[in-house]
Amino acid sequence: MNSLFDNLNLRPGERRLIVGVAIVTFIVLNFWFVWPHKDDWRAATTELNDARDKLEEYQDTAGKLDSTSRELSKVESGGAALIAKDESVHLLRTIQTLTTRHKVTVSSYDPQTENSVGTNDFFIERTLPIRFNSTDDTNLVNFLVAVGSDESLIRVRDLIIQADRERSKLEGRIALVASYRGSGKKKESQFGGKP
Repeated sequence: MNSLFDNLNLRPGERRLIVGVAIVTFIVLNFWFVWPHKDDWRAATTELNDARDKLEEYQDTAGKLDSTSRELSKVESGGAALIAKDESVHLLRTIQTLTTRHKVTVSSYDPQTENSVGTNDFFIERTLPIRFNSTDDTNLVNFLVAVGSDESLIRVRDLIIQADRERSKLEGRIALVASYRGSGKKKESQFGGKP
């Protein structure tokens, strides 16, 4: 270092000034560029550890994917049966409410099993045949209008009406049908391939 100052032919005061300016410059540069980033290493280490923990968690979850998908398929198949029962109950309750409201005397309700619509399972039909007797014609018409205008999209498939023995009231049979969303899994076609 002395040789550098000797080559520049600097006096001792000038040498002190250059060293002082170099020290101040070093401190200022540290203040501007180094000190603001003093916690970056700690933050980067924390982020790295968090990323490793997440990676480990994701790898554990990915390892359990096969067993989870098997459990999910079991739950979905069991859930479809529960939904199917709920749909039958919903149809029955809706019709019971409408028959009570419109004074249609029902002698029997006979809920039926599901029928798939068309070649897929996207919709399931629920059929509810009912037998009625001793019902006024206006009450029956009001009931049928209410069934058609209900939000549950119930429709009449079959309707048999006749006069009762006294010829003052009506009796007969109505087959009511409601369509509900199915499992969404398509069946194999009759030719062996997917439709």
